[in-house]
Amino acid sequence: MLTYRKRGLGKVETANYILSMAKKGTSGCINSPYPPFDYKRLPYSRVRVDGTLILIHRFIYSQIRGDIPDRMLVMHRCDNPKCINPKHLTLGTQGDNIRDRDRKGRSNRAVGARNFNTKLTEKDIPLIIEAVRLGRSMKKVGNEYGVSATAICAIVNRRTWKHVSL
Repeated sequence: MLTYRKRGLGKVETANYILSMAKKGTSGCINSPYPPFDYKRLPYSRVRVDGTLILIHRFIYSQIRGDIPDRMLVMHRCDNPKCINPKHLTLGTQGDNIRDRDRKGRSNRAVGARNFNTKLTEKDIPLIIEAVRLGRSMKKVGNEYGVSATAICAIVNRRTWKHVSL
């Protein structure tokens, strides 16, 4: 971990110093020269600035590209948590970050039949929706498939199993 005052440099000079020491990777990534504190829980390197530990990619972004507004994240376009290339860093909200994760298929959520607790399959969903549209009660359809009427209601209203195309 680096404390920027250690070398007698200002913040911007320290950011440029870090970038000059960093390892150039493939795809234009510039990997942090400092190891992460705990790779499994937080795979990002950190730097101490004015007595506070901050994530190194946030420090680099703020010094090279400008201030980071409150409630904004610095996201990696390259999906490499070690990358500190300012060209690969962009601002976004938590919602933007979640949508980016889902769009790129990096979510570890087990949806549909991949969820070990499910009693349904992707093939059941169109049949369930059609049965309810034809007038069968959600309770009866739920009993037939071994799930609650609430589960059937969530399926019909596309709150769950929305990844299944009809």
